[in-house]
Amino acid sequence: MNPLITFKLIVLCLLAALRLQAQMPMIDRGEYIEGLWCFPLHTDSLTYVYLPNSARFAFNEEKGPRFSYLRYSILKPKEGNTTNSIPKPMGAGFCTCWSCTKPPRKPS
Repeated sequence: MNPLITFKLIVLCLLAALRLQAQMPMIDRGEYIEGLWCFPLHTDSLTYVYLPNSARFAFNEEKGPRFSYLRYSILKPKEGNTTNSIPKPMGAGFCTCWSCTKPPRKPS
C-alpha cells in the first residue's frame, strides 16, 4: 500500500477516535433502583445509564432466533503454477446475534 495513503488513513482514524467517545459507566458505583441497575457515567457523574436484569433473543418472521452473518473473502492466486485458474481463498466472517432488552414494568 502507498505510504501516503497509509499515513492519511492513520491520521483519519486518530481524528475519528478523538471525536467519538463511548459512554464509560462507573461499574463500581452502581445502584439498584426499582428493578434496574443504574451506573453513573465517568464523564458526568450526574448522568446515569441502566442495565436491564434480563435479555432475550430477537426473533425473525419464522419465530427463529435472529442472526446476522457477514462473510468476506480475499481471492489470492496460487503461487508458482499459473495454469490453475482456481484462486486460493482467504477470509473470515462476523456472526451477530440480535437481542432484546427492556426495563421491568412498573407495578400498578
